[in-house]
Amino acid sequence: MAGRRCREAANTRAVYPIARGVAPEDVVAVAIERSIDSVVAVWGVIKSGAAYVPVDPAYPDERIAYMIGDSGVRLGITVAGAADRVAGTGCTWLDLTELSSGDDHDIVDGERRGAVTLDSLAYLIYTSGSTGRP
Repeated sequence: MAGRRCREAANTRAVYPIARGVAPEDVVAVAIERSIDSVVAVWGVIKSGAAYVPVDPAYPDERIAYMIGDSGVRLGITVAGAADRVAGTGCTWLDLTELSSGDDHDIVDGERRGAVTLDSLAYLIYTSGSTGRP
């Protein structure tokens, strides 16, 4: 996917979290293996004003559930191949490949559900400490 097409795809995907009430400082999970799709999903979340938490679909079920619960995620973005790995985590999951509004304009501040500032949360990363728990 060329740069311009990636930007347009991310703009299209940014509309969905906003339409579902996601605002700046909210966290959206991105459960997609590393790929151009994961980049588009992350970029779309950032453009919506929300923060993202990357969730590797290959993680154990308990780790995924802990990350989703601890971060307060209500909305996640995944793809069909990973959807079964994240089902039952207590949040709504959208399939990236099914998100297309046809409107690829750049999201502006007035369309977001709040202001995005330099101090706004951009991402949340879980690492495993010496206990093995993120």
